[in-house]
Amino acid sequence: MKNLSLCFLLIFITLPGMLTAQAPGWQALNQESVKHYHNGQYKLAEQSALRALQQAQQQAGIVSKPYITGLSNLGYAQRGQGKYTEALQSFKQAAELSFKLYDRAHVSQITSLGEVARVWQDIGMYDSTEYYLQKAQELFNRVASENPVHQDTASVFLLTAYIKINAQQASLYYRKGQPEQAIHLLEAQLPLLKVLYPTNFSAQADYRQIIHNLSVYYIEWGKPQAARQYALTYARLVQGNANLLDRIYAWQELGNVYRNLQEMDSALYYWQKALHTIEASAYRDSYIHQALLNNLGELYLFQEAYPQAIAFLETSLKTQKSNKELNGPLYRTTLSNLAESYRWAGSYARADTVYRELMEALEEEIVHNFTYLSEAEKLAFYEKQLSYLDNFSSFALEVSGLLPLQATDSPYVSPQIAGRLYDLQLTTKALILNVSKRMKRLILSDTSKQVITRYLQWEADKKRLSQALLTANRTGQNLSQLRQNIEENEKWLIRHSAGFNKGFKINKTTWQQVQQALAPNQAAVELIRLVDGLVYGALILTPQTTDQPAFTLVMSTRSGHLEKQYYHYYRNTIKYRHADTLSYGIYWQPIIEAIRDHMPGRAMPERVYLSNDGIYNQLNVNTFYNPHTDKYVLDETEVVLLTNTRELLSSHKNLPDSNLTVALFGNPAFGARGVGRLPGSGLEVEQIDSLLKKAGWRSRLFIKEQATESHLKQLPAPRVLHLATHGYFNPQPAAGYNSFTQIMIQSGVVLAEENDLAAGHNDGILTAYEVTDLNLEANELVVLSACQTGLGVSKPGEGVYGLQRAFEVAGADHILMSLWQVNDAVTRELMVQFYARWLQTGDSRKAFIKAQQYIRQRHPQPYYWGAFVMSGG
Repeated sequence: MKNLSLCFLLIFITLPGMLTAQAPGWQALNQESVKHYHNGQYKLAEQSALRALQQAQQQAGIVSKPYITGLSNLGYAQRGQGKYTEALQSFKQAAELSFKLYDRAHVSQITSLGEVARVWQDIGMYDSTEYYLQKAQELFNRVASENPVHQDTASVFLLTAYIKINAQQASLYYRKGQPEQAIHLLEAQLPLLKVLYPTNFSAQADYRQIIHNLSVYYIEWGKPQAARQYALTYARLVQGNANLLDRIYAWQELGNVYRNLQEMDSALYYWQKALHTIEASAYRDSYIHQALLNNLGELYLFQEAYPQAIAFLETSLKTQKSNKELNGPLYRTTLSNLAESYRWAGSYARADTVYRELMEALEEEIVHNFTYLSEAEKLAFYEKQLSYLDNFSSFALEVSGLLPLQATDSPYVSPQIAGRLYDLQLTTKALILNVSKRMKRLILSDTSKQVITRYLQWEADKKRLSQALLTANRTGQNLSQLRQNIEENEKWLIRHSAGFNKGFKINKTTWQQVQQALAPNQAAVELIRLVDGLVYGALILTPQTTDQPAFTLVMSTRSGHLEKQYYHYYRNTIKYRHADTLSYGIYWQPIIEAIRDHMPGRAMPERVYLSNDGIYNQLNVNTFYNPHTDKYVLDETEVVLLTNTRELLSSHKNLPDSNLTVALFGNPAFGARGVGRLPGSGLEVEQIDSLLKKAGWRSRLFIKEQATESHLKQLPAPRVLHLATHGYFNPQPAAGYNSFTQIMIQSGVVLAEENDLAAGHNDGILTAYEVTDLNLEANELVVLSACQTGLGVSKPGEGVYGLQRAFEVAGADHILMSLWQVNDAVTRELMVQFYARWLQTGDSRKAFIKAQQYIRQRHPQPYYWGAFVMSGG
């Protein structure tokens, strides 16, 4: 459930009094248009602006300040009516004319570009929004050198334009799920306004609107008490204001604050007050009216007053759809609230229809906006959409017919829900990883000197940030500047790489396409974490699938939760070498039985492609023991781990047979860091080195002092990279993770200590964050022969943020990694056996299975042979 916190976009209509009047005709009409606009009479404002344009053209010509003013006013009138495409055309024309009128950087150009950016944000095209905001910022920075006279004579207007651009950038941060950045940027504008207007800053519209927006952003950041102070301040500032809209926004925001403080009566009071005022004014059916209807609907939904909720939400949605174009955030929020209202009212068929519309809108949002974002922005943007995905997944379970969850004798069952849920997984699961991999390949394929220079700078800044976060040598200002540099360089690289300019988009994939990629006797499984991990859904495809994927459930019981008691039982049986007679039946039997139900003759599949979610990322399915057959899953079928089953549609690398290169790192000289030596890992890589060289491979061995981070980063991409050293994973700190960088430095591997730290910026700690910068496009296999290298920060629907994800982004096809602490001698034996069998068969996956089976003959407990898993198709 969502209530929409409205956000001012700092309306900037260039008032006629700011320009030199050339004739009373166009000036009077523009004033009339502005008056109609402020009264909410947008159609009348549009008509007046059109007449003003005719007068301006006749009296001053098209390339003139009067005509540009008229275009801006026309654009705002069109925007007020939801005519976003027409408004965009008006603002773009105003911008083009301002560049023709002024041959040097000018406030009119800055303002016009800001207006264009604003409409792009309304439409929901955030890449275009940011592009025009950056152009406006660049123009502002050029005024001093290009047009010093203008800077002297229009300094107040220039600084005002600067504040508005920054305020709009803050609004963009908010839309992308980054309220903290929005707050920091917006609060920095308040002192500037006090400098501009020392005696009456609180009377300025820009000041009031910034105060309002700070309340909005603090709500999004989860700090309603701070939001309350700003909301009350804004209400005092506009009390008695002649502008009715200001008072409506004040009541709306107070309602939003009290809703988030769980003071429902107060929220209802202010929202109803705003609604009654709107419905008796010219603002009826406007954006603010639509948003208030949504908010009231959400409040009644929360109070379980479903008929009232539905009435408000249906009215809001109907009014939105009467516009020529939709405001994306408001539209998706209203759809979500309406779908949930229908659902809890028992109108499942209607909820299903609305959810279909919502998921289509969400996928369109992802396709339009996800590609250009930086890693950190992708994470924030994705998490902002998670409530939609979680609610739909929960609803899908309810209408799947698998459980009696509907309080009726005639439950509604959605016939295509399994297919829709599978398709949604293909689009959204591990989305950040898949997009990041493709974007990196595009950047690395570029030959532009400028692109390469920016890429190297980006890498250097990431190294510095990683080191700063791992050590005490950091300040908030330095970290903030480093993060800003990284974000700017990353997005510049995305936009300017040749591959990106040729066109890049997230392609829609369907379950039917995945099914066609399956060979006979194979299956594909998408796991979905449901109901806070109490239940997991398994969506299953086989070559025999016809109408829809099979949908089965893995469920907790009264005596055990899948992510608590049963998981701890599994880990304890591994750790203490006890027989595990439960995990197969709990975690695997429901899945494999459903697969066999869709195989000819209920045969056991030869191969299962498994895309994990949640707790399954911490389980090795191959170690589950079937007490009925006296076999492990390892012996029953081949399980291939994928981050998303859409990987079955990806083309595999065609590495030349001549590329038989391998880099082996082992027994690093850790120095005085208090890390235990690993002499066994040195023997491991030496034995592997001998095997590979006898088979004609070009092997490079890095041991002791040579096993450094610098040597690893300087390597041309080897076909095989083997790291035999200590791995680490730090559980979540008490304060939680507040950035992508913090998440990715929680796991890594330890390499040899380096003496000249300052020269190379390498500290011997290779974090997952740094791994993403490696170029492993020519790599077939990464072996992480270390403890807990498969662990990381788990994100439902996105997988594990750690070394596995990092090496996948870097370009590795297959990754061999561990889920728990491993025995040094047994690990060495497993790895030597693996390479020996791989050299014999040429099939790394089958060689790994044979090596595990070999170790099991000598060490039967899964603790010894089951610590490692291999990912990749």
